[in-house]
Amino acid sequence: MKLIFVLFLFILHNVICAQKTINKEKTDFNIAVNEFTSDPEILNSSISFYAIDLNSNEEIGKINPELRLSPASTIKLFTTAAALEILGEEKTFKTKIGYSGTIDTNGVLNGNIIIKGEGDPCFMSHNFNSTYYNINIFNKVASEIIKLGIKEINGSIIGDASYYSDNSAPSTWILADVANYYGASPWALSVLDNEYKLFFNTGLKADDSTNIIKIEPEISFMEINNIVKSDNISGDQSIIYGGQFDDYRIATGKLPINKTNYEVKGSTSNPPLLAAELLKNELLKNGIVVTHSSFDVPGLKLKNNNNEDYKYIYELESPKLKDIVYYTNIKSINLYAEHLLRQIGVAKNRSGSNSSGIDEINNFWFKTTGKLLIYDGSGLSRFNAVSAKQLVQVLSYMKKTSKNFNSFYNSLPVASRSGSISGMFSGSIAENNMRAKSGYMTGVRSYAGYVKTKSSKEIAFAIIINNYSSSSSVVKGKIEQFLIKLSNN
Repeated sequence: MKLIFVLFLFILHNVICAQKTINKEKTDFNIAVNEFTSDPEILNSSISFYAIDLNSNEEIGKINPELRLSPASTIKLFTTAAALEILGEEKTFKTKIGYSGTIDTNGVLNGNIIIKGEGDPCFMSHNFNSTYYNINIFNKVASEIIKLGIKEINGSIIGDASYYSDNSAPSTWILADVANYYGASPWALSVLDNEYKLFFNTGLKADDSTNIIKIEPEISFMEINNIVKSDNISGDQSIIYGGQFDDYRIATGKLPINKTNYEVKGSTSNPPLLAAELLKNELLKNGIVVTHSSFDVPGLKLKNNNNEDYKYIYELESPKLKDIVYYTNIKSINLYAEHLLRQIGVAKNRSGSNSSGIDEINNFWFKTTGKLLIYDGSGLSRFNAVSAKQLVQVLSYMKKTSKNFNSFYNSLPVASRSGSISGMFSGSIAENNMRAKSGYMTGVRSYAGYVKTKSSKEIAFAIIINNYSSSSSVVKGKIEQFLIKLSNN
């Protein structure tokens, strides 16, 4: 009896000590929360923060958890998670090449060659060169056309993007974004990440003119007016202006002095037409004559008369969705996120439009998060407004319910190791124990993800800060220190 009593006292002592530890951790983090919200650098900002223990569902901390704020790129968590759940991690997308008309005895095709896009976001993307794609893929297509005995094409090369009902950028994106690489619009036939590279030689002193020495790839239908100046700066302060469907671009702003081959990226105005031109050039290199101009369906000229019957001779399959999601989150690729949104619209509604995709993402998450105020799939729209709690609800759902959790989790950057948080949390408990998606635009900083804490808790967290007056780097540092304290919980 005495032994049982001693054992009871021992267990009671341990329980009390554990409870004291838990209470101390709560107290310490509550102090951290109060210090964070009263920090003069972010005092008058809008903040939403929420964190829960995934095993116990206990709230670890909160600051205006249901306040809806602009999240920037953390909106991609809603998009990529929904894509995995709705489409499946093994889903792929196709691009088909075919021809219409007849081939006569002289090897003349009296018809057209078509590149039919079905929404592959990474067709010929440099992200997948080594595994899936080769930038000379059109050389293989040319070989297939030669095998058919075709020596001349009495017709056109057509880039067909009609698979989507909407090939335009979200209406809430701003003009200063859509002509730059991060504002590339999703097309049912996208190519080379819908971007091109400008290479500049800059002047020897401030206010000198710059010269564009080459463009990759060459785009015959696009005109660029370069008024970029040289300056005593350390990084790229240039910007490219132009409407989404406008083949005229203005490159302006500033670049560092005394640079050669300085790279700046822009968005392609007409990816289907570019794909057609790339294939046409490859055919010409292989000695195949093409008599007519290339064009796109639909696109800038909105040609909808492409009702010919095609025989498809070559098919390219995209990477698996889980690999596309990986790059979407690890590199925060807006284009891929917008494609995934439209593919959700196609799958659920047979409509590859921005609005259809948004509706279906909202329908999917409604039982988990309530209504989401989202206007795109990537977070580039400043109209988006979600709360930290909604982000955590998605993180919790993926951890506890989804069979696709591993693909989702592995797509998130690792603290001090990869992606946008590779330079953060070094030497702290969060290093290599946190996976999180970040979001950033002027006046916006956000982070959402998972962390295994010092006491082995598994925490899902999200923090969004808007409208801060301090520098972005200062706010980033404040958030980093706050999340380190969360990791020490």
